[in-house]
Amino acid sequence: MISRDSRQIHLLKWTDTKNTKKNWNEVLNLKDAQGESRFEELAPFANNLLILPHSNADVERLFSSMNFIKNKQRSRMKINLQTAILRIRCGLRLEGKCCYEYEIPLNILKQIGTKDKNDSSEEDDFIL
Repeated sequence: MISRDSRQIHLLKWTDTKNTKKNWNEVLNLKDAQGESRFEELAPFANNLLILPHSNADVERLFSSMNFIKNKQRSRMKINLQTAILRIRCGLRLEGKCCYEYEIPLNILKQIGTKDKNDSSEEDDFIL
């Protein structure tokens, strides 16, 4: 049915072919004389294709960062520290800053060397 629809779709005049999302929504909403969807399989299929990511580069970048953070020398690092380091790296990258340019907030500097810095002995129960 999709192949039949794909052969017939070009026979109709569409209002907005420049905007892909609007065009496929128009195709999805097109009804025949009986009120049934004219392209009932093709339009949802095309809309599903539009939501697929174009590449997995972001995921690969994240795994690469994680491999850099947790190497042979740091193999016993706990998940909460790994997550914190990864968040810091990603956060700085999003802001376009380097670790040398980051200014540590004063309240954090005051906590260094005190018991207040990390009173929690609980482990995070989440998994990356």
